[in-house]
This record gives sequence, C-alpha cells and structure tokens, in this order.
Amino acid sequence: LVVSTTDKMWDPYAIVKARDMIRLIARYVPFEHAAKVMEDNVFSDVIEIGKSNVARNQVRFIRRRARLIGPNGVTLKAIELLTKCYILVYGRTVCVIGDMKGLNMVRKIVNDCMKNVHPIYQLKRMMVENELRSNPELANESWNRFLPAFKRMRRNNHGGFGAKGANGLTVNQIKKIAQKKKRSQSNKYTPWPPAPTPSKIDIALENGAYWNKEWRQENLKRMTAQQKFMKYKDNKETQRNQKEQVFKQKEKTFRRIQKEMKFVAPREMDSNVIEKKLKIAGNHSGVNKTNQNFVRNVRHKLQSKGQRNQNGGNDTNNVQQFLL
Repeated sequence: LVVSTTDKMWDPYAIVKARDMIRLIARYVPFEHAAKVMEDNVFSDVIEIGKSNVARNQVRFIRRRARLIGPNGVTLKAIELLTKCYILVYGRTVCVIGDMKGLNMVRKIVNDCMKNVHPIYQLKRMMVENELRSNPELANESWNRFLPAFKRMRRNNHGGFGAKGANGLTVNQIKKIAQKKKRSQSNKYTPWPPAPTPSKIDIALENGAYWNKEWRQENLKRMTAQQKFMKYKDNKETQRNQKEQVFKQKEKTFRRIQKEMKFVAPREMDSNVIEKKLKIAGNHSGVNKTNQNFVRNVRHKLQSKGQRNQNGGNDTNNVQQFLL
C-alpha cells in the first residue's frame, strides 16, 4: 500500500495518520475503528508484547495474555470503559485507539500485566480516580490518602512471602516441605544393620504357641501343593461365609427397621362402642348371628367362673367387664 498527497490536502499530518490507519488494518482492526484515527485528538498505538522477556516461555506468555483479556473479555471491556479507548489483542501485539491520555494508561496496564502484575490493581486505582475527579471539593487536594497502595511482595525459596515460615503456602508446597523433612530424618546414618523381620517360629516362641503340639502339627508339617490349595480354598470359603452372614444379618435388621417404621398401631375402641355395635347387629333379623352367639358365649363363661351379679342384675355389666 502507498500513501500519497493531492492538491486538496490541507493537513500535512494526515499522511502520518493514514500510515497509522493502514498499519491498524494490517493488524486486523475493523475498518470502522481504524478510520477514527483520521479524526483530530484521536491517536493509535501498537504495543508489541511479543518482544518482552515473558514471550520466551510460550505457556507463560499465553497465560498472561489471557489474564489481560479476562474471562469472556470482561477485563478488556473494563479497561476500554475506564480509558475510553478501543483495544484489540491479536497475536503478539495489542492495538489501541483513543486519546493520548488513554493510550498511556493502556500501555502501562499491558506492560505491567506482562510483568506479572494483574490489571485489576490498576483498574481499582482508575475507578477511585474517576470518583475523586467528579468531586469538585477535592480538585485542589492530594488524592494519595484515597488511592489504594499495593506492595510488590517477592516469594522466598520456601514458596511463602516475606520471612521464612510466613503464611501464603499452598497445599502442595506444605506437602513438599513435610516430605523433605521426613526424608532428612529417615536418611540419618546408623552403623548398625536393620533388624531382621521375625519369622513365624519367632512369633510363636514369643507367644508360647510353639510348645503346643497341635500348633506344630498344623504349621510346621510339610504339605503338598494340593493340600496347600485345599487349605487356601477352605479359608476363602470360611471368609465368604462370614461375609454372607454379616450381610444377611444387616439385611434382616434393615427389613425389621423398615417394618417397624411402616407399622401403624390400630385404633383402640371403647367398650361402650363395642357394646352398641353388638346390639345393633343383634337387632337385624337374620344377619350377624355370630355376634349373638359371641354374646351368649361370653355370658356362659362368666356364669361358669362365678362372676355373675349376686342381685340378679343385667348381664351387660359383666360383658363390659369381660371386654375390658
């Protein structure tokens, strides 16, 4: 592309702005935004983040560039709103379009982000400055007491901040320190060899089981491969049976608890209600003769036990006593 002038040109600086516009279009900036460079008090800047020391490590460079953009472009949108500039992050460059003050602020934020300083710190400072700028009473005062001050802290060799043993360790760093201490303690030099592992006979001698004839016959006699297999099979069978018994017991207990939870006690009826029901059933002709027989049998039992009323009163009281 070539930029040239004509007789109608009245601004000599337009040729420089045209050069910047072509440069922005070459960096994939949309034409609508690149054309704003031709306006007065609108400038552009191309920040080359690929030439920083961070770009040597590709993984670290991609992470810090993603930190500048933010999740779903939230951080980049916040920077645009506070600086009133258009920002495009593409490849190893950052294109900025806006006024000169906004360009300087964006360049500072981008360079700090590549130096492992999160953009949120500068954004907080800019938000406070905007609030203070809107207050006319503080126009002639110093804003240092209102602005947040962040100290740059360097990590020590143990992963923490500041002095040795300070807080700020991650879980993995704490585990590594603990394992290192454990290894240093276990690797201490001793002139003596390690103690031998006790055999089955040594353990039996300590317990006194070695002097039991039955124990010696079971554990010290030589067995064939088939006998060993049968013994192993019997042990497995007993273990399986024990597990089944435990499982059955748990299942039985579980069913019993479920049954008890579902059980609803029947409603208790008053003796007077039962007596009325029996009378009503006895009044019906040809129906519920069993109820009449039940009353007759009750009276007969009371008579046999000698619990009838001496005065020859009604039998309903005796029936009521029997039912209760």
